[in-house]
Amino acid sequence: MRQISKQMAANAMDKKTHSQQGFALPLAMGLGFVMLILGMTTVLVSQQSRTAAWQRRDSGAGLAVAEGGMARTLAQFSDPKNALLLNRNYDTINPDTGTTYLGPDGILDSGDEENSAIDEWTGYDPSSMPCHQLKDWGIPNFTTTGSMGNTGTYNLRAYRFDPQKQTGTFFVEASRDGSTMGVVITISVKPDLSEFPGIALVEPVGDPDWIAGILALRGREISGTYSNIYYHPAGSADPSLTGSAALGDHDRDSYLNAIWSSVGADGAAGDTVEGEIFACTLRPLIPKDLPTTVSGTFDSTSSSSGTAFVECIEEICTKHLEPATGSGHSNTINSSTTLMGQGGGVPTLYQIDTIDLSSNHTLSVDTTHGPVWIELINGGGKEEVGISLRDTAKILNIRTDGRSPRVGDLRIMARQSDQIALYDQTCIQDAFLWFPYDELRLLTTGPGCPSGRNTNIESVVWMEAILSSKNETTHRDVAYLDKGGENYDTSTKTGVTSGIFVPEDMSSLNDLLPYINWPVRYQFGGVQQWQRVRK
Repeated sequence: MRQISKQMAANAMDKKTHSQQGFALPLAMGLGFVMLILGMTTVLVSQQSRTAAWQRRDSGAGLAVAEGGMARTLAQFSDPKNALLLNRNYDTINPDTGTTYLGPDGILDSGDEENSAIDEWTGYDPSSMPCHQLKDWGIPNFTTTGSMGNTGTYNLRAYRFDPQKQTGTFFVEASRDGSTMGVVITISVKPDLSEFPGIALVEPVGDPDWIAGILALRGREISGTYSNIYYHPAGSADPSLTGSAALGDHDRDSYLNAIWSSVGADGAAGDTVEGEIFACTLRPLIPKDLPTTVSGTFDSTSSSSGTAFVECIEEICTKHLEPATGSGHSNTINSSTTLMGQGGGVPTLYQIDTIDLSSNHTLSVDTTHGPVWIELINGGGKEEVGISLRDTAKILNIRTDGRSPRVGDLRIMARQSDQIALYDQTCIQDAFLWFPYDELRLLTTGPGCPSGRNTNIESVVWMEAILSSKNETTHRDVAYLDKGGENYDTSTKTGVTSGIFVPEDMSSLNDLLPYINWPVRYQFGGVQQWQRVRK
């Protein structure tokens, strides 16, 4: 019995052993397969990571080249002669689309791209313009492409300037080892206005026989941070001067003498000009995109009220606009009147024959809701007077919202012979005066502006000539436009120094900068937007 029990135990042990051996083999094979899969997965993951790393490396290298190219591009604008390009556009053709890269709005692929390249940089050479010659900056010398490292290259594909937002947008594209990467940045771009022409004798563009006239200050005070004077050297008392002189410069007296404001010969009480004096002639061209369809109406307390007539101006620099007829009203403002800006994002243009005010009458121009531009259209003949103010009459730029008026929001202009004659204690305040074919006659006897300054004009003044009254009959006469020694403005107002103050808000005239040959040096500031572009 004991022997049978031992045999049965032995048989059970052998069966268990065989059973364990049958399970271990598939288990080992399964584990081996799992390990093989894990190994292959590890290899694949490692390979993918390496590929991604290579891609990141190549992308990073391409981005580095693009950013490096952008840095080199911006660095070139620290040179004043290249900074002249920052208000001009450059936009090449994208070979993939057949259109420009950015378009006027400065945004990639926005739909406003042009079919022809825009290049306002190549060939731009302002060095022959008189006021540019004073700076001696030379011709822009700008490079749009370059290399970085052994295999990297970059190209400036486009630059767009937005004068309203005062921004510039660059698109630089870079290539390295067959991969392409681009960078678009938008930066602030603002002009350096420290030498802005607050008072200028201007020579009309397009008429080679016409010249600018005489600046005869005769001791009138010229004040304000931007009271810089630009005069016509050939018509001055000293045509040999071709530079500039700031307050306190060793040759300042020579420049004061040239503009008929010396102590001995003209009765000036020392140096009464706060700004810098430049011996160069500006030739501004009024832009053709002035408002042409917006009309306005008068509001007057007398019978001089009427309608301001507006018509489209096709050739804004040369077209003679006849006064509108059939309104039943005079188109002359000769009593207290208010002109209103109509708003809507467009300046309101009024066409008026003349402004002839006396007593205490005031032309108030309300720019609260939008800019107002006044065009005088009655001139054309000799001795035509477009604006005449007597007694304490005034032309004032006003606002009713508590904000200060801006000089650029009231623009008064004439495209033909129309004088401005100020007498007694009158005033024109916060306006841009553009009269390229006639003169300002400053014949006042004392200050008249509400500010309390010693002024009769608080505006930016661009005229063909400025002629002030003499201090004494013995002081020098002037020959206006060099017409055979014919003398002008020999009237005498003893000891009168009330003059012109140039307002501070020159930025409201930034839109005029592309249209004058004044050497504007633009400066770029902080980055407002940055975008990476993959091809």
